[in-house]
Amino acid sequence: MSVTVKKGQIVGGSAGFVSKFPVWGVTSIGSSNTAAPSNTIMDPIGSLQLLQDGGSGSVVGCQDFSMTLANTLIEFPVISSADLFDLQMGQFSAKGTLSVYVADRTYIDKFVNSTDSSIAVTLGGVASHNYAFLFNKIKYSNLQLQGLGVNLPVVATMDWMAKVDATNSTSKITRVA
Repeated sequence: MSVTVKKGQIVGGSAGFVSKFPVWGVTSIGSSNTAAPSNTIMDPIGSLQLLQDGGSGSVVGCQDFSMTLANTLIEFPVISSADLFDLQMGQFSAKGTLSVYVADRTYIDKFVNSTDSSIAVTLGGVASHNYAFLFNKIKYSNLQLQGLGVNLPVVATMDWMAKVDATNSTSKITRVA
């Protein structure tokens, strides 16, 4: 799953799934159609309810944010069958990028000192329909500064990656319907 939030664009994303080959039966899979929800299109102004770094306060001056969540699967294909012999869970990873205007040394210090941080993001059209993502332990890497000139804003763009937490609460995804 991936999510991208950029100024001036609708919130983008994608999701992919892998499963074992379905077992076909003679009965109908569904007997009626379900109407699509009529929620509004998410935009970065009204739909980004929270973007927080370090557990308190909001990220100030954010230009864009992205995250990719991947749970690698280990597939066991066999010859002469469309079905897999087995499908096992692999390694889960959560990573992305964050671009912010540089107002102080906060992100530079976190990068240089290899300091753990956290990221919390809540996306949704209204408070009662949203997705909340929490990554309790992250590291910033590949920090790049742009706009190092006269009369230009300085922007820090960095990658982030979630780390395993000893409390087994590395990440949390909450859906409020």
